[in-house]
Amino acid sequence: MNRSVIAVCVSATLGACGGGSGDNLSALPQLSAAQPAALAGSCATLAAKLAFANTTFSSVQDVPAGTLTVAGKPVAEHCLVQGQKNQRVSAVDGKTYAIGFEMRLPIAWNGCFFYQANGGLDGNVVTATGEIGRGGPLNDALNMGFAVISSDAGHSSSQNPLFGLDPQARIDYGYNAVATLTPMAKQVIRTAYGKVPDRSYFEGCSNGGRQAMVAAARSSAEYDGIIAGDPGFHLPKAAIGEVWGAQQFAKVATATTANGLPDIKTGFTTGRAATGGLANSREMRRAGWRRRRHGAGHQGLPGKFQPRRRCTDVHGQRARRHVPDHGAERCDRQCVFRRAQ
Repeated sequence: MNRSVIAVCVSATLGACGGGSGDNLSALPQLSAAQPAALAGSCATLAAKLAFANTTFSSVQDVPAGTLTVAGKPVAEHCLVQGQKNQRVSAVDGKTYAIGFEMRLPIAWNGCFFYQANGGLDGNVVTATGEIGRGGPLNDALNMGFAVISSDAGHSSSQNPLFGLDPQARIDYGYNAVATLTPMAKQVIRTAYGKVPDRSYFEGCSNGGRQAMVAAARSSAEYDGIIAGDPGFHLPKAAIGEVWGAQQFAKVATATTANGLPDIKTGFTTGRAATGGLANSREMRRAGWRRRRHGAGHQGLPGKFQPRRRCTDVHGQRARRHVPDHGAERCDRQCVFRRAQ
């Protein structure tokens, strides 16, 4: 994406939110401002009107102003809608799966919709406040009047990580939860306010950033602006890297779990045994180990040391000084990995 395209995207987004000015931006296309609306009736009356295919609305309740706060400020009164979509019993593992979600609908709505993406392996429906960025936000989308949705991406936390055994659960986690929930959320908004949102936005970080990138590719027509923070790409490679790490800690574990498997937590606390007799990070670096921060994509094992990798061709000639943890595909010649000498 070139700078001019980025400028158009930023300008259009700011224009719809009432921001952005200056001679350079005024000539660029502008989105019309969203039109506010008030909740039609009450949360109680909304509950009786909600309906969507393959969706169970399990709870609709009023949340008084001040129940939630952001930066010490009370968040305005809103309706909390909770439910599940596409509940089913897996033919693979016999477990019950569904896409759990919650929506928070302000009584005084600004006309915009905000999809709050997930993180990590998901499995939890976090409070749908529409937090933008991290590190102690001063405001959030809900407090600004957005209708906000969050979800568990199609499985519960107790099903992590083995939900991956079920093909549909993998699809929901990968992209389908967003594609499925977006039209449902917009229909709920239509029912609540008498119209669909004028503007829709998507934001996520880490795995949520990956979801944002996928939304940009698969659901671009549904959103006017998308924020993808630190997207975690190459998840299959990251998963393989984490399994490898667990195997190494299992080798130096000093205890077993109740089912007789190595308790890998003890692999972190066995001192020199976990690092081949090296006492601290300085000794490890001198011996050719380095800290892997993000490994295969954003998903990594912070604080985990791995040996330096040197890429050589099949004749032993160095092809590149170091190779990233995500593999040898960046090398121009066939490579082998070996401990740095």
